[in-house]
Amino acid sequence: MKGIYFHVNIEDILQKAFCLMFHIDESGDHSQIRYILPEDDLYQLYYDKRGNKLFEISCLERRELDHAMAWFSTLGGAFSALGDTFEYCAIMAGKISQQQFLLALRLGDPNLVARCKLYMALSLIQQRKFSLAKKLIKSQCIIAKKEYERDKRLLTMCHGIWTKWKYDKKQAKINGLL
Repeated sequence: MKGIYFHVNIEDILQKAFCLMFHIDESGDHSQIRYILPEDDLYQLYYDKRGNKLFEISCLERRELDHAMAWFSTLGGAFSALGDTFEYCAIMAGKISQQQFLLALRLGDPNLVARCKLYMALSLIQQRKFSLAKKLIKSQCIIAKKEYERDKRLLTMCHGIWTKWKYDKKQAKINGLL
């Protein structure tokens, strides 16, 4: 294999990176590594505990938000499937997509925010609010083209929902609902 190879002393890296002194004991059945924290680093350890607690809280919050998003996706999908037949289900799917949108903002994921807007557009199509749905789809399509390398699904969703928009609008005109 081509490349540059070099030998690294792992003890030096650990001591420099973590400000830890350690001792490797290989006298018994198992190798043991004992870490010894210098006394002047005990004050820093206090802040690490605070930081770790904040990180733990953040991780737990993220887990709960992801869990809620999964439930909303399941419920939203069910109501959306019925939204073509029952208008109140389309309205409920729209309300669920609004809640998903708020969660996506909290999670800070721009692609998830865009998908939630597309779910809302789908609900608007089912309610025959075509002009508002068209604006939402087009705005998200612009974002999807910019983010295409990171998330190809978003652009695919835009194309699929745009196709549904065209079909449903045509059907609404044929049936005299517009």
